Amino acid sequence: MVKNVAEARGWPHDGHHHLWRTIDRLEEETGDAEIQIGFASASALHINFYEGCLMVGDVAKHLDRVEDFLLLKIETLNRTSSFYE
Repeated sequence: MVKNVAEARGWPHDGHHHLWRTIDRLEEETGDAEIQIGFASASALHINFYEGCLMVGDVAKHLDRVEDFLLLKIETLNRTSSFYE
């Protein structure tokens, strides 16, 4: 979903550093610091998939944050981008 937003805005999105830059730009654009927090939680879950380093309770907390991040913030940005017009 972050890649969709980046694509719609003509921003590069072919590496983790580009995705983090997209998140930075979206935070600047919207003034919403929760975007950074949601993406950081998604990143932690991605790492945990390979490393298995998080406790079950931490996974649940990150999942809640990611759900809010994806459903409330990024999906809204996807719907309002010119990519879908």
